[in-house]
Amino acid sequence: AKRFHTQFYLTVLPWSRESFSDSRVFADGKETTQLDWFTPEEALDAYRTSQIQTFLPPQFVSISHLLPIQKHEELVPYFQEREILTIMPEFQLESKDDDGIHLSGILPGDEEHSQNVIKGHRHRVHITRTKKGMNVRKYVQGSTEVKARL
Repeated sequence: AKRFHTQFYLTVLPWSRESFSDSRVFADGKETTQLDWFTPEEALDAYRTSQIQTFLPPQFVSISHLLPIQKHEELVPYFQEREILTIMPEFQLESKDDDGIHLSGILPGDEEHSQNVIKGHRHRVHITRTKKGMNVRKYVQGSTEVKARL
């Protein structure tokens, strides 16, 4: 299985209507095939209702971590203070059925992960692989659970 090292970068720009006009920000049809502006809640709701077709585990987990942020001014201090999140799942088979293969991606910090183990802690993403691709079912970190559309 291929592994990719993906990094998400954050910057907060001063807002103006001209800065975010359709002529300055657009999908190029190659690297970016669609462009929309969402709050984290709106993005997850769009995934749940299939307006967004695919979120791979790193995207789903990263957006889930943005849920507590209420204002964009809180983003920079929040990310300056927190540890860099590593999403290196170790997959375990849950079950197989007509819907696909159901897997748990055990993430660093989970009591069953091979690295950074925290006894009694859950940190995992639950996915289903189908012939068409992969769907996130839910993300669990400690007592927090973010459900997807399935």
